[in-house]
Amino acid sequence: MTSSFTNLLLAARFIGMLERPDAYQKVCERLSQMTKELIQSSFDILAKIAAEDFRRVVFLGTGSRFAASREAALKMLELTSGRVTTLCETYLGFRHGPMSYAQEDTLIVCNLSCAPTIRAYELDLLRELDRKKLGRSKVIVGENIPDSVVREGDEIIECRGLAELGDDETSAVYVVVAQLLAFFRCLVEGLQPDSPSEGGIINRVVEKFPLHTPS
Repeated sequence: MTSSFTNLLLAARFIGMLERPDAYQKVCERLSQMTKELIQSSFDILAKIAAEDFRRVVFLGTGSRFAASREAALKMLELTSGRVTTLCETYLGFRHGPMSYAQEDTLIVCNLSCAPTIRAYELDLLRELDRKKLGRSKVIVGENIPDSVVREGDEIIECRGLAELGDDETSAVYVVVAQLLAFFRCLVEGLQPDSPSEGGIINRVVEKFPLHTPS
């Protein structure tokens, strides 16, 4: 339920680097190393977070991290068979109506940019969430996360090397964090990760569907 997305993501990235295969190989090797280190350092932390008492999750991101947040929201929804509802939004977009989604039972997963100006806006929102006491707790994913945005009950997922590769190359790392979180929550809910959907609503492979042509 998880590997197909990251495989397709890496394959699609190669299309943009057809003239630079050596550079593409280096990116993949570095991402592999970063992800390995992430799993080694945060496996137990993510399992602990997944067992907490939340029923909603917000995934926040900017640019490519917003795309990662969209996949993260989908994966949590799928792997919990809809028992945990999800929302993905940009940091700036969340400031408006979507902020009302953050209730006492809401986990807020914050994917941070490494670009200083973008990150400044993101950190402003995190401080606003703390000031308004919104959400159950935050999970902050990034590199060199400042203590000023971490409140009691929050968890930090430190990912070394994000700034080295840059925002455009590292969305897969944020996706892996979300995949692990959804995997562990699936187990907490007593579901099967490879077939979590109750009643066969969702399948691992898209079912056959008709093709329609203009009449």
